[in-house]
Order: sequence, then structure tokens, then C-alpha cells
Amino acid sequence: MTDDELKAIEERCEKATEGPWDVEAVSNACRVTIGKGSGKVILARACPPQLQEEETWSNVKFMAAARTDVPALIEEVKRLKAKVSALQEIIEKAQAIADRLGCSDAHGPENPMCDPCLLRAALAKLDGKEAK
Repeated sequence: MTDDELKAIEERCEKATEGPWDVEAVSNACRVTIGKGSGKVILARACPPQLQEEETWSNVKFMAAARTDVPALIEEVKRLKAKVSALQEIIEKAQAIADRLGCSDAHGPENPMCDPCLLRAALAKLDGKEAK
């Protein structure tokens, strides 16, 4: 997910009425109210009794929960992206150290006796690339 895609999702969340949103069954309808205690109804759908406990009811609960779930997921994505960025910096620095340690590579990759080769191989796995 790009930063622009994440920002667009976050902007949609910020424009929506603050959560949490509530779901309730009223007679034979499903109803979503927005803003705790506001009484504003954004969805009221009549549905047959067999759907109240199945597809429609699950969809309505999902919609209401998304108002608090999506912002939490956005924050988790931001946290993980920051962690990935920090780990990428560590990988690059460790790669530079492995390169400075030097190795002729005459023995082939991942020689169990060659620390620079082992370090490069481990870093390549972390970085999702093949070892040099």
C-alpha cells in the first residue's frame, strides 16, 4: 500500500462521523446509528427474519465496526511501515559492514566458515533478495 493510498483512506475516515457506530435490530429491520448517543440513523433496512441473523445482519455489523476498525488498522499500518523503514536502514548498514569485512567469494556463497558471507546471506533473506 502506498502512502497516498493510506492517506486517502485516512481522509475518508476523518470525514466520516466519529465513532463508535452502533447496530441494533428494530422489529424486522437492521439499523446503524452514528456517533455514540447521537440517534442519527444512517442505515435502516427492512429484512426478512431469516436474514437478520445471517448475511444482512453480518454486513450491517461489519459496516458499523469499520468506523473504529479502519482507523485502528491505519495506525497499525503506519507503525509497521515505520518499523520496516527502520529495519531497512539496519539492513543497509549491516550490508556495508559485511562488504567492509571483505571476502573473495572464492569458496561460494554461504560458507559456514565465512562470517561476511553468512551475514550477507542473512541480510539478503531479510531484505527478500538473493545473496550476492
